[in-house]
Amino acid sequence: MSLILEFSNKSYFDHVAWAVPNVEEAVKMFTDQTGIQPHMPPQENAPYLSAGALIDNDKGFEIIGPNPNFIGKSNVFSRVLEDLPHPKLMFWYVATNAFDNLKTQVKQAGLMTMREQHINPGFKEPMPEFRRAIIAPPLSRQLGIVFQKYILRHSIDAMLSLEYPMVLPNMIQYINREHARSEIMQDGLHLKNFEIFHPQKDVYQKDFDQLNIPIQLQYAHKPLLRLTLDTPNGEVTFE
Repeated sequence: MSLILEFSNKSYFDHVAWAVPNVEEAVKMFTDQTGIQPHMPPQENAPYLSAGALIDNDKGFEIIGPNPNFIGKSNVFSRVLEDLPHPKLMFWYVATNAFDNLKTQVKQAGLMTMREQHINPGFKEPMPEFRRAIIAPPLSRQLGIVFQKYILRHSIDAMLSLEYPMVLPNMIQYINREHARSEIMQDGLHLKNFEIFHPQKDVYQKDFDQLNIPIQLQYAHKPLLRLTLDTPNGEVTFE
Protein backbone atom coordinates (compact mmCIF):
# COMPACT_ATOMS: atom_id res chain seq x y z
CA MET A 1 0.00 0.00 0.00
CA SER A 2 1.35 3.42 -0.95
CA LEU A 3 1.75 6.01 1.79
CA ILE A 4 2.27 8.72 -0.84
CA LEU A 5 -0.72 10.92 -1.63
CA GLU A 6 -1.89 11.03 -5.23
CA PHE A 7 -3.03 14.33 -6.73
CA SER A 8 -4.94 15.27 -9.87
CA ASN A 9 -3.60 14.19 -13.29
CA LYS A 10 -2.14 11.09 -11.60
CA SER A 11 0.67 13.17 -10.12
CA TYR A 12 2.60 12.31 -6.98
CA PHE A 13 4.41 15.51 -6.04
CA ASP A 14 3.05 17.90 -3.42
CA HIS A 15 5.24 20.73 -4.64
CA VAL A 16 8.44 21.42 -6.53
CA ALA A 17 11.06 24.01 -5.61
CA TRP A 18 12.59 26.35 -8.18
CA ALA A 19 15.78 27.58 -6.54
CA VAL A 20 16.90 31.02 -7.64
CA PRO A 21 19.64 33.54 -6.76
CA ASN A 22 17.10 36.41 -6.59
CA VAL A 23 13.45 35.74 -5.67
CA GLU A 24 12.02 39.08 -6.80
CA GLU A 25 13.62 38.75 -10.24
CA ALA A 26 12.44 35.12 -10.47
CA VAL A 27 8.85 36.09 -9.60
CA LYS A 28 8.89 38.58 -12.47
CA MET A 29 10.40 35.97 -14.82
CA PHE A 30 7.79 33.38 -13.81
CA THR A 31 4.97 35.90 -14.30
CA ASP A 32 6.26 36.90 -17.73
CA GLN A 33 6.62 33.29 -18.85
CA THR A 34 3.34 31.88 -17.49
CA GLY A 35 0.96 34.82 -17.14
CA ILE A 36 0.43 33.89 -13.47
CA GLN A 37 1.61 36.11 -10.59
CA PRO A 38 3.04 34.02 -7.72
CA HIS A 39 1.94 34.83 -4.17
CA MET A 40 4.79 36.17 -2.00
CA PRO A 41 3.88 36.39 1.69
CA PRO A 42 5.57 38.80 4.12
CA GLN A 43 8.88 37.34 5.32
CA GLU A 44 10.84 39.45 7.75
CA ASN A 45 14.08 37.90 8.99
CA ALA A 46 13.74 34.49 7.32
CA PRO A 47 16.99 33.00 5.94
CA TYR A 48 15.20 32.35 2.64
CA LEU A 49 12.53 34.15 0.67
CA SER A 50 9.81 32.20 -1.09
CA ALA A 51 6.85 32.71 -3.37
CA GLY A 52 4.30 30.21 -4.60
CA ALA A 53 1.79 29.36 -7.29
CA LEU A 54 -0.75 26.55 -7.54
CA ILE A 55 -0.74 23.83 -10.18
CA ASP A 56 -4.18 22.29 -10.83
CA ASN A 57 -5.23 23.95 -7.54
CA ASP A 58 -3.79 21.04 -5.53
CA LYS A 59 -0.01 21.10 -6.11
CA GLY A 60 2.53 23.81 -5.51
CA PHE A 61 5.31 25.57 -7.41
CA GLU A 62 7.66 27.16 -4.88
CA ILE A 63 10.21 29.81 -5.76
CA ILE A 64 12.96 29.87 -3.13
CA GLY A 65 16.07 31.99 -2.82
CA PRO A 66 18.35 33.76 -0.35
CA ASN A 67 17.12 36.69 1.70
CA PRO A 68 19.61 39.55 1.16
CA ASN A 69 18.34 41.25 4.32
CA PHE A 70 18.72 38.21 6.58
CA ILE A 71 20.61 38.94 9.78
CA GLY A 72 22.31 35.78 10.98
CA LYS A 73 24.78 33.09 10.03
CA SER A 74 24.33 31.67 6.54
CA ASN A 75 24.52 27.93 5.96
CA VAL A 76 25.67 25.73 3.10
CA PHE A 77 22.27 25.77 1.37
CA SER A 78 22.19 29.57 1.52
CA ARG A 79 25.52 29.68 -0.27
CA VAL A 80 24.31 27.13 -2.83
CA LEU A 81 21.37 29.44 -3.62
CA GLU A 82 23.55 32.56 -3.77
CA ASP A 83 26.00 30.88 -6.14
CA LEU A 84 23.40 29.61 -8.62
CA PRO A 85 24.19 30.98 -12.09
CA HIS A 86 20.52 30.75 -13.06
CA PRO A 87 17.20 29.41 -11.65
CA LYS A 88 17.00 25.64 -11.33
CA LEU A 89 14.45 23.04 -10.22
CA MET A 90 16.27 21.89 -7.10
CA PHE A 91 14.04 19.51 -5.13
CA TRP A 92 10.51 18.23 -4.75
CA TYR A 93 8.18 16.90 -2.05
CA VAL A 94 5.79 14.00 -1.71
CA ALA A 95 2.97 14.33 0.83
CA THR A 96 1.71 11.72 3.25
CA ASN A 97 -0.88 11.37 5.98
CA ALA A 98 1.29 8.81 7.83
CA PHE A 99 4.66 10.45 8.44
CA ASP A 100 6.05 7.89 10.90
CA ASN A 101 4.92 4.95 8.78
CA LEU A 102 6.59 6.47 5.72
CA LYS A 103 9.80 6.95 7.73
CA THR A 104 9.70 3.23 8.52
CA GLN A 105 9.14 2.39 4.86
CA VAL A 106 12.09 4.61 3.89
CA LYS A 107 14.33 2.74 6.33
CA GLN A 108 13.10 -0.65 5.11
CA ALA A 109 14.00 0.42 1.56
CA GLY A 110 17.61 0.94 2.68
CA LEU A 111 17.33 4.74 2.52
CA MET A 112 17.70 7.44 5.18
CA THR A 113 15.67 10.35 6.50
CA MET A 114 17.61 13.50 7.34
CA ARG A 115 16.95 16.97 8.80
CA GLU A 116 13.56 16.05 10.20
CA GLN A 117 11.54 19.05 11.41
CA HIS A 118 8.18 19.65 13.07
CA ILE A 119 7.24 23.26 12.45
CA ASN A 120 4.26 25.01 14.03
CA PRO A 121 4.37 28.69 13.04
CA GLY A 122 1.10 29.53 14.82
CA PHE A 123 -1.82 31.51 13.49
CA LYS A 124 0.21 34.69 12.88
CA GLU A 125 2.24 33.12 10.09
CA PRO A 126 0.89 32.43 6.56
CA MET A 127 1.76 28.73 6.66
CA PRO A 128 0.39 25.59 8.31
CA GLU A 129 1.87 23.31 10.92
CA PHE A 130 3.77 20.48 9.24
CA ARG A 131 6.39 17.76 9.60
CA ARG A 132 9.04 17.26 6.95
CA ALA A 133 12.27 15.39 6.25
CA ILE A 134 14.69 14.69 3.42
CA ILE A 135 14.70 11.19 1.94
CA ALA A 136 18.38 10.53 1.23
CA PRO A 137 20.38 7.72 -0.38
CA PRO A 138 22.21 5.28 1.91
CA LEU A 139 25.48 6.56 3.35
CA SER A 140 27.58 4.47 0.96
CA ARG A 141 25.94 6.15 -2.05
CA GLN A 142 26.24 9.60 -0.44
CA LEU A 143 29.97 9.10 0.12
CA GLY A 144 30.36 8.34 -3.58
CA ILE A 145 28.56 11.59 -4.43
CA VAL A 146 30.69 13.55 -1.95
CA PHE A 147 33.94 12.14 -3.35
CA GLN A 148 32.91 12.93 -6.93
CA LYS A 149 31.88 16.48 -6.01
CA TYR A 150 35.15 17.09 -4.16
CA ILE A 151 37.25 15.84 -7.07
CA LEU A 152 35.29 17.94 -9.57
CA ARG A 153 35.03 21.14 -7.53
CA HIS A 154 37.87 20.93 -4.98
CA SER A 155 35.47 22.49 -2.50
CA ILE A 156 34.89 21.57 1.13
CA ASP A 157 31.48 23.30 0.99
CA ALA A 158 30.50 21.07 -1.93
CA MET A 159 31.31 18.03 0.19
CA LEU A 160 28.90 19.19 2.89
CA SER A 161 25.91 19.60 0.58
CA LEU A 162 23.58 17.00 -0.89
CA GLU A 163 23.39 16.22 -4.58
CA TYR A 164 21.34 18.86 -6.39
CA PRO A 165 18.90 18.59 -7.97
CA MET A 166 17.58 15.98 -5.55
CA VAL A 167 16.13 13.01 -7.40
CA LEU A 168 14.72 11.40 -4.28
CA PRO A 169 11.89 13.49 -2.83
CA ASN A 170 11.57 15.24 0.48
CA MET A 171 8.54 14.14 2.51
CA ILE A 172 5.93 16.30 4.22
CA GLN A 173 2.78 15.89 6.29
CA TYR A 174 0.56 18.92 6.81
CA ILE A 175 -1.33 19.05 10.07
CA ASN A 176 -3.91 21.29 8.37
CA ARG A 177 -3.66 20.82 4.61
CA GLU A 178 -6.41 23.34 3.77
CA HIS A 179 -4.38 26.04 5.51
CA ALA A 180 -1.41 25.02 3.40
CA ARG A 181 -3.12 26.34 0.27
CA SER A 182 -5.39 29.00 1.77
CA GLU A 183 -3.06 31.93 1.01
CA ILE A 184 -2.77 31.06 -2.70
CA MET A 185 -6.00 31.35 -4.70
CA GLN A 186 -5.04 30.90 -8.35
CA ASP A 187 -6.23 29.12 -11.45
CA GLY A 188 -4.46 28.80 -14.76
CA LEU A 189 -1.47 26.49 -14.24
CA HIS A 190 -2.01 22.85 -15.19
CA LEU A 191 0.43 19.95 -15.10
CA LYS A 192 1.57 18.65 -18.47
CA ASN A 193 4.48 16.47 -17.34
CA PHE A 194 6.90 15.93 -14.47
CA GLU A 195 10.07 14.04 -15.42
CA ILE A 196 13.08 12.86 -13.42
CA PHE A 197 16.46 11.98 -14.94
CA HIS A 198 19.59 10.42 -13.45
CA PRO A 199 22.75 8.70 -14.74
CA GLN A 200 22.07 5.87 -12.26
CA LYS A 201 18.43 5.61 -13.27
CA ASP A 202 18.09 1.90 -12.46
CA VAL A 203 19.47 2.34 -8.93
CA TYR A 204 17.05 5.16 -8.13
CA GLN A 205 14.15 3.44 -9.87
CA LYS A 206 14.47 0.64 -7.33
CA ASP A 207 14.17 3.24 -4.55
CA PHE A 208 11.00 4.65 -6.13
CA ASP A 209 9.51 1.19 -6.54
CA GLN A 210 10.18 0.28 -2.91
CA LEU A 211 8.50 3.50 -1.78
CA ASN A 212 5.55 2.86 -4.13
CA ILE A 213 6.11 6.10 -6.04
CA PRO A 214 4.82 5.27 -9.55
CA ILE A 215 7.18 7.51 -11.52
CA GLN A 216 9.41 6.05 -14.25
CA LEU A 217 12.87 7.62 -14.20
CA GLN A 218 14.80 8.36 -17.38
CA TYR A 219 18.48 8.33 -18.18
CA ALA A 220 20.55 11.49 -18.51
CA HIS A 221 24.25 12.15 -17.98
CA LYS A 222 23.46 14.32 -14.94
CA PRO A 223 20.54 14.54 -12.45
CA LEU A 224 17.67 16.63 -13.74
CA LEU A 225 14.11 17.55 -12.77
CA ARG A 226 11.85 18.77 -15.58
CA LEU A 227 8.37 20.24 -15.09
CA THR A 228 6.15 21.20 -18.03
CA LEU A 229 3.05 23.29 -17.42
CA ASP A 230 0.11 24.42 -19.49
CA THR A 231 -0.25 28.14 -18.71
CA PRO A 232 -2.24 31.13 -19.98
CA ASN A 233 0.85 31.95 -22.08
CA GLY A 234 1.11 28.43 -23.53
CA GLU A 235 3.33 25.47 -22.63
CA VAL A 236 6.27 26.36 -20.36
CA THR A 237 9.07 24.04 -19.17
CA PHE A 238 11.22 24.47 -16.06
CA GLU A 239 14.39 22.51 -15.34
